[in-house]
Amino acid sequence: MLDRFFAGLVHPLIHYGHGAEFGVPGMAVEGLAWTAVHQPNAESLLPPEFFAPPTTDTTISRLAQTLWISSPPSNTSVHSFTILARLLKDSRFAPGVVVDADGDDKLVDTLKNQGNLLYDYAKQWDCDISTPDKLSSRIEELSWLAALTYGVGGWNTSRGFLADFFLMHLVTSSLFIPSIIAQLDKTSQSALLRAYAAVTFAVWVSRGRPSFQIKAFYENVSTTPLPPLDAPKPSAECLDKDHVTQNPWLALLQSTVSHPDEHLVKTERALAHYASLYGDRPKGHWGGTELEGAEELDGSLFVRVAGLSLKRLGAVREGEERGHWDRVGFFE
Repeated sequence: MLDRFFAGLVHPLIHYGHGAEFGVPGMAVEGLAWTAVHQPNAESLLPPEFFAPPTTDTTISRLAQTLWISSPPSNTSVHSFTILARLLKDSRFAPGVVVDADGDDKLVDTLKNQGNLLYDYAKQWDCDISTPDKLSSRIEELSWLAALTYGVGGWNTSRGFLADFFLMHLVTSSLFIPSIIAQLDKTSQSALLRAYAAVTFAVWVSRGRPSFQIKAFYENVSTTPLPPLDAPKPSAECLDKDHVTQNPWLALLQSTVSHPDEHLVKTERALAHYASLYGDRPKGHWGGTELEGAEELDGSLFVRVAGLSLKRLGAVREGEERGHWDRVGFFE
């Protein structure tokens, strides 16, 4: 059932999460119904051993195993960004090897061809949630992981930004993790978070394993993206004539709520929420991983990605033509 919860491009989780966040029982029921009718397709990513309780032979661990009151501990402590870096270097996940660029269901192909190996990578993730602070830290890490794979993974210096329709769903679905987590016991919390990380890696690989030009991204993508509006003309009494737009989110969200594509609305909402929570993270906050350039990441990531998304989909409120989500993947 956990496999089915992530099926259909994470839509069962999205609908259940919407019900959990806003207290709409009917929407939660819809999410559970979607879960029940989807076929499991990630058995290799979530094998039986994924659910195995701790096996260390101590009195405490045997009691925990009997009651299953604690999450299965990891014998490693690997950051999700480090796992991305290692997957980028593994030729077995090269786009032409793991997935057919012309295939109809690239995620199914990926799981069929290398699901077991992906599981070996995903199970290395450090998912210690033994304290409330560590649980919050793991949730934050997954939020950044979603924004990174969609936003920075979608951008490079040669082609600009592709708003990948599939990676975008990682951003919109990750927003609901805290609302679902609040309803679960510790064991189920661990299972949900570890499964979400594994599915994130799988979706990213299935889209062509786009690399991350983080340093160039921060050098080229604006922290003050604005829809095409007439510049304000401040009067003499204006306190700061050189910075009349203090918060780009105001204009971004005002434009977004008038856009006909609900996926853009959900994406910008998630990014704005993450900016409110993590926007003050300084450069260097994600240093110490194996992912090249991760030390450059700071809290401005979310507004940069939000600006790219609106530009790609078109600021229709301000007169731009409606754009589109990209579905071609990153297979060049």
